Amino acid sequence: NRSSDLTSCGRSIKIVYPNPVFSMTLSDSDTVFLAFQSGLLYTFDIDAIPTASIKLRAQVDGVNGTFVPYATPAVGGPTGDTFYILTHFQPDSVTLTQVGHR
Repeated sequence: NRSSDLTSCGRSIKIVYPNPVFSMTLSDSDTVFLAFQSGLLYTFDIDAIPTASIKLRAQVDGVNGTFVPYATPAVGGPTGDTFYILTHFQPDSVTLTQVGHR
């Protein structure tokens, strides 16, 4: 695990997160967004209060897996509060039968 110190309103808050992680991204409304290479997405406000988290699990063509980020998220949109993240699907495990080969 790695950690960072976030300073808000004159106080420092230690944030501990699993490896590896992309750079923190900050929206115009002071929402901090973290994307982990494990597929976990996590947001918190500038006072380090968690606001949301989700793991990008899915089933694609009958194969279970995770959409994993492969770049630092970008923020934009008309209000500066939309996060964009590039991902690719990483199957849990794949057999030749599951992908249609026999």
